[in-house]
Amino acid sequence: MVSYAQRISFTQIAPAQIARTMQRATAQATAQSTRLLLAKSVFRAYPQGQTNRPAVSGFIFKTTYQNQEEIFGVIAQHVMPLWIQYPNGQPCHRGGGRVTQSFTARVVQNDQVVDIPAEIVQMSAPSMPDVALVKFRSEDEKLLTPLTLAELEPTLGEPLQVIGFGKDQLTFMTNSPLLKNSLISLRFPMAGGPEELAGLCGSPALNIAGEVVGTVTGSMHRTTDPTYYTGYATRNLYLNSLVAAYHRNIKKSTFPLIVGGEKIVDLYPDEFVSFVQFRDENNRIIFGKYLHKFSDSIMKDLAEARYMELYIDRVSWSGHELVVDGSLLHSRRVVYDLKEKKILTDDI
Repeated sequence: MVSYAQRISFTQIAPAQIARTMQRATAQATAQSTRLLLAKSVFRAYPQGQTNRPAVSGFIFKTTYQNQEEIFGVIAQHVMPLWIQYPNGQPCHRGGGRVTQSFTARVVQNDQVVDIPAEIVQMSAPSMPDVALVKFRSEDEKLLTPLTLAELEPTLGEPLQVIGFGKDQLTFMTNSPLLKNSLISLRFPMAGGPEELAGLCGSPALNIAGEVVGTVTGSMHRTTDPTYYTGYATRNLYLNSLVAAYHRNIKKSTFPLIVGGEKIVDLYPDEFVSFVQFRDENNRIIFGKYLHKFSDSIMKDLAEARYMELYIDRVSWSGHELVVDGSLLHSRRVVYDLKEKKILTDDI
């Protein structure tokens, strides 16, 4: 029974305050419902049969290929073991994570958390797209809850949200405005420290409608605020390239390499730029650099450059690790005339 004092207390609340309280409660309930729905579309990726180890994030999405709906998964490419070969006799380097081509995915099926087998079917270079395409067994696919890929890219300032497994715990970030749309990635603020963000690579970056606009591949500390990081999410363009490559559609599997606002050349999903150098009008080298991570700002302060020379290598799977061959021994060499805006050489 409600006491007189309780009734007095209630009647003294202003109608506007009651409305605001109800709106907050409704918003909280809606947010919780959205979170639970989105949680069905993300999974934890473990080394095959080793679910006692720390997990990394992944998500499930649907797409249409030749009028047929298909379901795939995606994880960050760098979570696989990496064998990196450098040029000029530099020592090779091992790194990356522990997830191999076949791994265990902990997913939600019919509101139950289960472990199922999964397989990486298409790879990309960690230094560029840094996303790997995943397939599940057909009997498991029909029980999954896939996300939809957004058809339009987000606009600057548009709020994004991320859901994944930070430190193996379900993490949900909201209202992260888009800061920049670069060649490969979307960039947006991420709150938290290294421990909270660990494991979020492979999570979906979503628009307010819950559609995927990118795949989280990392974060970098923001010097202006020690509690915030800049998050990076690979654009959907590269996921679509991986799907086309999976179907052996060579023409649709390429993506454009754009530098300084200009399209230089088309690359395949497993290709990456390992070395770049610039020459002046007299063909003299004015700058050269081995690229650990490709940036579209590579031409900054190179106004005198006339020719861009790219050495393009490929990644491959050895059976145990992803081989990132940047040795330049078998490179595709592309020379681009920045003044005439055309390719002069493309040696494969």
